[in-house]
Amino acid sequence: MIFENFSTELKRACFIAFYFFMFQTYGQVELFIPQSNNVPLFNFKDETQFGINANNYGCNYQIATQKENRIGMLNFQYNSGHFHFDPLNFEDYYLLKKEQLIQLMPSETFYSEFGYGYNFSYNSKKLALLAGVGHEFKKSNTRYFIQLNWGKESRLLKAGIALRANYTTIAHEDLIILEPALQGKIKLGKLKLLHQFSYSIPLKQDSYMMPVVSFGLEYAIPESLKSIFSSLK
Repeated sequence: MIFENFSTELKRACFIAFYFFMFQTYGQVELFIPQSNNVPLFNFKDETQFGINANNYGCNYQIATQKENRIGMLNFQYNSGHFHFDPLNFEDYYLLKKEQLIQLMPSETFYSEFGYGYNFSYNSKKLALLAGVGHEFKKSNTRYFIQLNWGKESRLLKAGIALRANYTTIAHEDLIILEPALQGKIKLGKLKLLHQFSYSIPLKQDSYMMPVVSFGLEYAIPESLKSIFSSLK
C-alpha cells in the first residue's frame, strides 16, 4: 500500500514537472492577455466539473477534478482573432487610455494552464489553495500562479471569491499581476449557469486595471476524473 501511494504521488509529481519545464520559456511579449479564472467550488469528496464560458478576450474551456481533497484543473482559452464579446462596453472606455502591460482588445490567442492543490473544505463553506503554470502559445509567454478560492453555497446558488497572483515577464520586465474574481453559479441540477467578474491588476505604478466578464455553463459529475477513466476501461 505504501509503495502504491508513493508510486502514484511520484507519477503526479513527474507530470507536473513535465508541464512546468515544457513551458519554461520567457517570451518577450509586450502585453498580458487576461483570461477567465477557473474557480472550482466542489460539493463532493470526488467530483469533476466541465465548464465553457465566453469572456471579452475569447472562449474559455475548463476541467476541474477532486479526488480525496486533492484538486487538479486544466484550462484553455482560445480566440481565432474573429471572436468578439464585450457586453458591458469595456473597450469604449479603455481605448481612451494608452495601451500598456494589459491588452485592451481581443486578438488571436491560445492559452493553456494546469493547476494542482488542496481543498480544505467542500461542504456549504468551501476553501481551497492551488498553484500552477500557464502558457500563451501564440505569443510565447509563460506565467506562474497561486490562487486561493473561498465560497459558500445555498440550495439554489453558489458564490465564490478567488484571489490569484501571477508572475510573468512582460516587455523584458518581471511583473506580478493580481487577478481577483467574483463568481456566481445558479444551480439547475448537475448543470449550472455561471457568471464571473474579475480584474487584471499589474503591481506597477501608473498602470491600469482591465476587467474581464464571463458568462457560461458548468456541468458537474460526482466522480473524480480518475474514476471516470477507470470506468471506461
